This record gives sequence, structure tokens and C-alpha cells, in this order.
Amino acid sequence: MLTKQHEIDFGNNDQAAAKVIDGTSKYHSWTVIISFYSALHFVRSKVFPITETVNGKTGLITARYRNYNFDPSLATRALEYLDAIKTACLQTIPPDTAESQLH
Repeated sequence: MLTKQHEIDFGNNDQAAAKVIDGTSKYHSWTVIISFYSALHFVRSKVFPITETVNGKTGLITARYRNYNFDPSLATRALEYLDAIKTACLQTIPPDTAESQLH
């Protein structure tokens, strides 16, 4: 169950990630995006403390996940899936094939 402290922890984690990515001097757009989500976590902890009670435990309703403790193999697998999806989405379809699929 999420608590106000979880939101603060998530905000701190995202802030640290943004600083690491910013240090690469290459992916500034991700620094902006992650900084936004970091700020959003802090705002949620302060402004939207909507709670729910499940199995006798009360916590915040604010995230799709419960923590940032992902196994490194999950990150590796996510990147593999991303590569496969990107490849499939960027494949060129011959114009005559694409046109025939419309009819």
C-alpha cells in the first residue's frame, strides 16, 4: 500500500535518475520528462492525498507500481522488447502491399 512517503521516495528516485541522465549531456529531453514526473510525485504527496483501504491497510492511490526495486533482468528484457517493437513498427511496407490492405 502506498503512503505519502512512498510518493516522496518515488520523487527522489526520479530526481536522482534525471540528474544521472543529465550528466550524459546527450539525452536532455529525458531529463525534462523525468524531472516532470519527479515533480508530479511531490505534488501528489502534498495536494492529492487520496487514500484507499485494502485488507485493513490504508494508503495513497497514485501509482501503477509499488516500488522501484526491479530486477536488472527485467530492464534488460524491457530493452529487448523495445528493440523488437521498434523493428516491427519501422519496417517498410511496399506501397502496393499497403494500398491493397486498404481495400
